[in-house]
Amino acid sequence: MMRSVFAIPAILAVTSLFGLIVALTGEGWRDVLGIFALSLPLLAVAHAWTKASQTRSSARTREKQRR
Repeated sequence: MMRSVFAIPAILAVTSLFGLIVALTGEGWRDVLGIFALSLPLLAVAHAWTKASQTRSSARTREKQRR
């Protein structure tokens, strides 16, 4: 159970650390790789935020239909 709870945050943490190290220690293609790796946590947050807002709006719609 604990592995499934912390799997995604652990992957995002490792990806962020990798992106920071790669971007700070190299230039050129390493900067691009670092930017890509550092953008993955932001994309995950955007995805979760969008999913949460869709869930809330569908719950409001169901509540209005019950009235």
